Amino acid sequence: MAHRWSGRYEGGGDAGTVTLTLDGPHARLLIRSDTPGRPSLLAGFARPTKRGRFALRTEWIAALNPESGYPEPWEILHRFFLPQARLPIYAELEGRLAPWSVRLAWTTSLGERYEAKLARADGLLGRLQRLVNRSSRSPG
Repeated sequence: MAHRWSGRYEGGGDAGTVTLTLDGPHARLLIRSDTPGRPSLLAGFARPTKRGRFALRTEWIAALNPESGYPEPWEILHRFFLPQARLPIYAELEGRLAPWSVRLAWTTSLGERYEAKLARADGLLGRLQRLVNRSSRSPG
């Protein structure tokens, strides 16, 4: 069963949404920029082996076609993005994995640093966490 956390990221002169999916021995990070002309990325890496702190390197990073949403070679996709947009070769990830949340930071091969705080976004735990978050924001 896949587990998912979602949230916002900032850094590298950019901000957007990020989703972490842990599925079996694999993990994926989906990064969607709020900045027009910047590519959305999908990165794959080995799943952290236990809760707590982890440090990993991505095994691959791919840009997503803005029309289809599927990964394609950068040589095909670069025409969709700003001329200065580049695809990182890898990212060094550091994080802290907990049942309800993930703190994540990564530095790309381009030297850009990003940080994100993610909340559980799947199944009953995700629904319960969203209810708790809503009720804690209610005036009262």
